[in-house]
Amino acid sequence: MKIIEIWKRWYSTRKAMTLAATISLLVLIVGMVIGVPVAIFCKTNLNNEPAEVISEEASEMENNEVVLETEISVEEYYEEELAMDESTENVEYQEPKEQAQVPEIDKFPYYIKVNRLMNTVTVYAKDEAGAYTVPVKAMVCSCGLNDGTPLGTYKTSTKYEWRALYGNVYGQYAYRINGPIMFHSVPYYTMDKGNLESEEYNKLGEFASLGCVRLMVRDAQWLVANCPSGTTVEIYDNPDPGPLGKPSAPKIDLNSPCRGWDPTDSDPANPWRTTGPTINYLANVIVERGSTIDVMAGVTAFAVTGDAVGVSVTGGVNVDVPGIYYVDYSATDELGNTSTGRAEYKVVDTTRPTITSNGDLTIQDGAFDSSQLEAMIKNQASASDGNYATEIVVDSIDYELLSQAIQSKVYGTYQVKMRAKDDSGNESDNMVINVVYYGSEVASDTEQVMPDTEITESNTEQVVPGTEITESNTEQILSGTEIVE
Repeated sequence: MKIIEIWKRWYSTRKAMTLAATISLLVLIVGMVIGVPVAIFCKTNLNNEPAEVISEEASEMENNEVVLETEISVEEYYEEELAMDESTENVEYQEPKEQAQVPEIDKFPYYIKVNRLMNTVTVYAKDEAGAYTVPVKAMVCSCGLNDGTPLGTYKTSTKYEWRALYGNVYGQYAYRINGPIMFHSVPYYTMDKGNLESEEYNKLGEFASLGCVRLMVRDAQWLVANCPSGTTVEIYDNPDPGPLGKPSAPKIDLNSPCRGWDPTDSDPANPWRTTGPTINYLANVIVERGSTIDVMAGVTAFAVTGDAVGVSVTGGVNVDVPGIYYVDYSATDELGNTSTGRAEYKVVDTTRPTITSNGDLTIQDGAFDSSQLEAMIKNQASASDGNYATEIVVDSIDYELLSQAIQSKVYGTYQVKMRAKDDSGNESDNMVINVVYYGSEVASDTEQVMPDTEITESNTEQVVPGTEITESNTEQILSGTEIVE
């Protein structure tokens, strides 16, 4: 009798019973008549409902794959399904009351393709020829573990704002693809938009469900609102995510007080909607003087929905002058939430100048102004530090030794060290030049005769009578001849 009661309840609840369900029911009846126990896997849902539950044994690992099969009796399974189907918590989606009438040919404006392998959904619109070739929207999703999402082409049917899912969880904007397989949001613990399974949300883009296609609330809502029941859904495998690529979902900080909400939910009560964008930038930057920089390089901003947001910048950096500069960033999302950030740029000069020799210096005693000696030495070197000021520094000890030698008329060759120094205090290595110091020329073929000196036989050989003796005198002077200055 119990079997008959179950049959009646099931039949009255489900007006359109699938062939698979009919066969399964017959197997149940035959099995119970002949005494053969019959079991099914929870991931094969015969009542065409979403199979969003992992068994208690799901943690068992075999060859690095999660085992998802838990056997329950058909009776228990049907009762659970019937309870879910009759749940007063289910909220069917209400289409807008006023909808423009469209021609039958335009009744289905979109074609949905689910790339199971890449966990990506791409929506196509019609081209001028009426073929669905124009990609208009891409969505990141989570398909079923262990090929739980079946390949094939299907037609969508029932829509729900809230749907009780197997496993005592709930989905927003559920949209039936086929049988138990549905589009819907990441599950919630309760029918409370602030009670999201945030850990599961962070798995978007990975295999995570038992077969349904999980989406961000924004995307699930878009499908329900824009794709009429009867829209074609193609589920396939391909390593190419699709013409629009694979989007990414914003990650939820599991320590955030907003973690129970889907960041993309448009509900005004969503606390994420009052949270400003996240600005990504380098907070502390060290720049070498004279470098070329772009304060916007790598700077991005994203709203909590994952949408890119423009960034404005104020402030600047003078790379020619060492010091600390501040650059301020600002980003505002479409809801008017603004975030700001400040980066510190520190311009430093760690580059040493260079110095080169222009050759040695030769100086003659009495032929130069000693007050210009240091300048003469510096002229024998060239210093460089790009476009920045440098000075040449003469080693003080070497310079002092040379100065003393000149004062004492100690002729010879002296080595003098020099180095270059920039305005940041950086110094080059020492460079050495030779300074050659020599005296005035002296006649080597005459003797010097001092004025008023008397020349006698003892100090001269011959003096020619009548010859005037001068400092450029002749070699012979005759004895007794008067010497004239």
